[in-house]
Amino acid sequence: MLKILNRLLLEHDGHFIKDLSNIEKNTLNSLTIYSRNELIDKHDLDFITKLINMTELNSVQLVLNRCQSIPKNVFNNFDNLSQLTIASFSGSFEEFNFEYLKNLTTLILEKNELSKLESGIFNGLKNLDKLIFASNKIKLLKGKVFNNLTNLKELNLNKNDILQIENDAFNGLDNLKYLILGSNGIKSFKKNCFIDLKNLSTLDLSYNKMLDFEQNTLNGLINLEHLRLEGNLIETIKANVFNELKNLKQLDLNKNKISKLEDNAFYGLNSLENLFLINNQIETLNQYAFNHLKNLKKLFLYECKVKFIDKNAFAGLINLEYLILEGNQVNFLEANVFNDLKNLKELDLKRNKILELEQNVFAGLINLENLNLGNNDLRLLKASVFSDLENLKSLDISYNKIVTIEDNAFSGLIKLENLDLNNNLIVKLNRFTLNGFGKLKYLNLSTNKINIIEQDTFSGLNNLLGLNLGVNQLIKLEKNIFIQLENLKNLDLNSNKISSLDEDTFTG
Repeated sequence: MLKILNRLLLEHDGHFIKDLSNIEKNTLNSLTIYSRNELIDKHDLDFITKLINMTELNSVQLVLNRCQSIPKNVFNNFDNLSQLTIASFSGSFEEFNFEYLKNLTTLILEKNELSKLESGIFNGLKNLDKLIFASNKIKLLKGKVFNNLTNLKELNLNKNDILQIENDAFNGLDNLKYLILGSNGIKSFKKNCFIDLKNLSTLDLSYNKMLDFEQNTLNGLINLEHLRLEGNLIETIKANVFNELKNLKQLDLNKNKISKLEDNAFYGLNSLENLFLINNQIETLNQYAFNHLKNLKKLFLYECKVKFIDKNAFAGLINLEYLILEGNQVNFLEANVFNDLKNLKELDLKRNKILELEQNVFAGLINLENLNLGNNDLRLLKASVFSDLENLKSLDISYNKIVTIEDNAFSGLIKLENLDLNNNLIVKLNRFTLNGFGKLKYLNLSTNKINIIEQDTFSGLNNLLGLNLGVNQLIKLEKNIFIQLENLKNLDLNSNKISSLDEDTFTG
């Protein structure tokens, strides 16, 4: 006890002790107690009541290095405590260890050496709201181990060694909202494992070793809104596996080994808004793959090794706003492949292998605002290829191999404000190349091979603010070439081969 008292006084500089004759004046909201003894005696904490006003003490942290045992009645004077943290404990808790903590709302047992949870250890914690049991060595969750925690809202079992969860392990957790089981060794779940969690809103099963996900695993989760399954070993999303999750809004399946989406894989997910499939192995997006996701707003297929997209792959996604296909291996897009995406605002096709854009490839994208085609293998932009994109504001076609831009290639882009064509192989610009850009503000043509800019090339670009022609092969600029750029503020001509300028070059 004396060692604990000495450390306590050092930790708090003794400032909390104002008057030993009147304990009511000695107040602390939180207290940290260190012990390096192998045992804590049942009276080791009794001195606290003789030093401070216990009614004001809300939080206690016990750092129990080397300690193997905690007596049952060690907390008998802490009945007003709302938060208790125990760290560096290598023993096990006995039944009724916490029975005196009637007002405890948060119990943090993180970073200990605890290897088992026995039934009854949480007896008496009728008001507990949050239980954090992360970074321990639990291998088995026994049935009804949390049975008495009827008011628990959050249960964190992250970073344990859990391999098995018995039926009824979550029995009694009628009010649980958040369950975190990430970073364990779980390979599978028994049928109806979560059946008691009617009010659960977030379930984290990330970074386990799940190979499969069977139907009925998620039965009972009628109010689940967020399901995390990233970092597992799942290869196939089977039909109807999520059909119980009527209220799910976000599904994370990143960093698995998914190569197949069965028909009706996402059946029942009527409320889903965000679907993450980043870093998987889905080479083919089959027709109607996402057909049941009527309310989906964001679909992330970043680096999924996608090679082929069926013409009807995105059918049914009538409310989709963001589609991210960056970092795949797509080399061809069929005409009308995005036809159902009437509400799409952003389409990211960066870092694919697209060779050519077919006519009508962007048909249906009437509300698209941002299109990224950077880092592909495009060599030619055909006339009117973007004509369906009447609301487009930003177009990035940088880092391709474009040599030829057909006349009126950009026709229809009446609201475009940003056009990035840097790092291509463009040689010549004429008056039809940039036709119809009345609202364009920024144009980047740097790092091409441009050596000719014909007169009137920039005709109609009255609102242009920034023009980058740096790192090209310009030798000469025509008189009055920029005359219509009356609002231009920034012009970059660095690293060209211009040796002289006419006095009327920058008129306007």
